[in-house]
Parts: sequence; C-alpha cells; structure tokens
Amino acid sequence: MKKALLINKGNADNLGDQAIKYVLEEMLKNANFSVDFVDYTFDRTSHNLHFMDQAKNEILKDNTLSLAQKLNRFFLNNSIYKNLMWTFKNRKSLDNIIISKDYDLVIIGGGQLILSNSTFPSAIYKWTKYIKKNFQSAKVTIFGVGIGGNFNFYEKYLEKKSLRLIDQIFLRDTKSMAILESELDFSSRYTPDVVFNLSDVKPITVDKTNAVLIGITDYAVYKRYNQNGITKEQYYSQWKDYVVKYLNLNYEVKLFYTSIRDLSESIKFQEYLSESLNLEVSVITVETLDDLIIEIAKAKIIVSGRMHGLIIGYSYGCEVVPYILSEKIESFNEEYIQKSSNLKEIQDNINSAFHQVIEI
Repeated sequence: MKKALLINKGNADNLGDQAIKYVLEEMLKNANFSVDFVDYTFDRTSHNLHFMDQAKNEILKDNTLSLAQKLNRFFLNNSIYKNLMWTFKNRKSLDNIIISKDYDLVIIGGGQLILSNSTFPSAIYKWTKYIKKNFQSAKVTIFGVGIGGNFNFYEKYLEKKSLRLIDQIFLRDTKSMAILESELDFSSRYTPDVVFNLSDVKPITVDKTNAVLIGITDYAVYKRYNQNGITKEQYYSQWKDYVVKYLNLNYEVKLFYTSIRDLSESIKFQEYLSESLNLEVSVITVETLDDLIIEIAKAKIIVSGRMHGLIIGYSYGCEVVPYILSEKIESFNEEYIQKSSNLKEIQDNINSAFHQVIEI
C-alpha cells in the first residue's frame, strides 16, 4: 500500500475545512493509499468543539478586549510581523510530528492556502523546505487550492521559493489561476473544489423539508474583504431581507453556521431580528461535520457567504444562493451557479485531476 501525507486546515473550527480533509482522505483511501494528516499551520484543535459554548465566549471576548489584546490585534494586521511571529512560534513544530518518512505522495490542499496578509506564506515555505529535505522521493502536489489577496514583497518571496519545490499545482477556480500567473509567475491546472465530491464519498438519504438555511458570515470576515464596505447595521439589514423574503414565501427559515465565529454572528443576528422585527428565528445545532451534512441535505435552499456551506448544499441537491462578500464567492457564483453546472460533470473533473495526482 502506498503512503500519502495530507496537509491542510482540517483541524480548524471551520466545518468547511474539515469537509476538505474528510473528502481527500476518503479519495486517497479509495485509491489504496494509507493517509497521515498534519494541519497546515499546526493547529491541534479538537473536533469536539462545543460550538455554542465557544461562540458565546467569543461574543464575551469581543466585548472585553484588553488594551494589550487590542494592540496585539493591531500588530497582527501587519503581514511581515504576523509571519515572523508565526515562524518563531512554530520553529520546532515539525519535531516528532511526522509518522513516516517514506511517503509516496504529499498533497497540500485544498482550501484557500495561498493567501496574503496571513501566516500561510510562512506555512507553505516551512512545509516545502521540510518535505524536500525529508521526503525526497515523494511527489508533491498542491491540489484544489484557492488564492486570495495582493501579495507584498515578503509574501511573494516566500510563495515563489515554495512553489518552485512543487511538482504539480491544481487550483480550484480560474481567478486563482490568473492571480498565480500574474502575481507569482507560475502556471497551474484546474480542478473544482474537492468538497463537490462530498455526496459521492458520503452518500446519504434524507427527506427534503421546506427549510431555508441562512448562514450569515462573521462581519469581521466581510470587513477583511471589504475594507470600505457597509456598516454592520447595513450588513444585518441585507441579511434580514433574505429572512423576510423566504418567510413571506412560506418557507421555514433557520440560521446555520460552519464556524464558531459565524455562530457568534448568528446569535447576534438572531437577537437583531427579535429586537428590530419581533421575528423569532432559530439557530440550528451543529457540532460536527456529520451534523452539518444532515441539516444541509434536508434543506431546500442554502443562503451563505461561505463557499463550502454553498458547495455542500450544491453537492446534496439544494438550491444555493450566495452572498457575495469576496472574490472567491464571486468566482464560485460565476463558474457554477450562473452556469447551472452539472454536479456529475463537476465530480468527473475532480476525479480526472485526482487521477493525475496519484499517478506515481
């Protein structure tokens, strides 16, 4: 049996990232690989997350930040400082973390792992150096990854040094492919996001309900992509319009989330609906990826600003309505929703690209 090392953000509190990990692990196992996994940024978060408790703690933290914490957040907005601090903190993170040293294949992906103004440039630099030093015979592939942001000189340096050590690059959308070529001078091949394959590797049978799931995204995420965007009050008003629209169409409207921060926003938005419109809208309870899959598969319509919430809905036959808050959501809308892309064809494209990856 061949051995594969999978590297992505699968230990994050984001259920979309966990879906990526799950799908790729299943695809590799089905291709007769044994699979080891390590988190891209060495996050060791347990999947027993207790979402509701942590979301309420996040709300309290937002309201009680100390001066030191505010200053730390301010400095962490500086990409170079952020990357240097991450590198120092994780200088020994790979010691004793790798189970094997005879991998046939290393996959970095999927997810938006090539991202400016984040610690990801340092992460890919650390990983690619380590892989080429320790797994010299392994094929190294970036698979199903998205690219975002405008890279500064330091981020470009780290990314370019890293990408030179990669054997294959498969990106998940045409905008990412264009950014890779224009910003970093590398070419790539295309594969749809691997989470489209979720219903293929995890088929389930449930009865559809009359539910619309609305997933408001953390306002801080909106602001990250739209620095000169609308106020929080205006943001809530836009999401309120979705709630009112579907209630007026006699749907059962519920709020849902794919991350702890989104759940925090959902709780605050729920209070806003109650206070401003006297509307009582429930927030579904989701603790695991399996919980999320079942809730989405039962729904008729998914409204979300999170790409993987939308893709999971698409994979399980829901109508999906994107809230365009970033280029990756805009790209998803253009490439799949506006074209009414056929799910089977999307999955065939993923499997075709994946077979190129596992050819060793």
